[in-house]
Amino acid sequence: MRYVISVDDATQSGAFELQVETRARITTADAGVAFCTRLLDAQTRFFGARTRCEDTDPGVAVLPEAQEANCLLRYPFCSAQDLTFMNAYVDCYERTNPCLAGQESAAVESILACTMPVVAVSTSGQLSGSCRDALRR
Repeated sequence: MRYVISVDDATQSGAFELQVETRARITTADAGVAFCTRLLDAQTRFFGARTRCEDTDPGVAVLPEAQEANCLLRYPFCSAQDLTFMNAYVDCYERTNPCLAGQESAAVESILACTMPVVAVSTSGQLSGSCRDALRR
């Protein structure tokens, strides 16, 4: 794999430090179990336990087994093209600092700032209709 990195600030010169983080990407439409596991793990890490962040997502109160079953029921409605948006959404939960007691508002603002552009793009017609409808249920 080859990457090209450019710095777009011509006023900066000298040495730069590059940090690279890799994440498993779900790349096939039949990888539902892997995607749902990744999604639930990321959300569990972000929401933590006994914080007000749990109140912002009604799905958090549902048993993990039910959440996984629900995810697996919706997943087949999504195509391989939809995975770009779905992976970007999960990336937000994986990158954002976990919600901690007393820091809920900052955590919610951070996760919304990351996910809202992904959601906006996915509802603008770039996410297939069957996938969009399934994910809204």
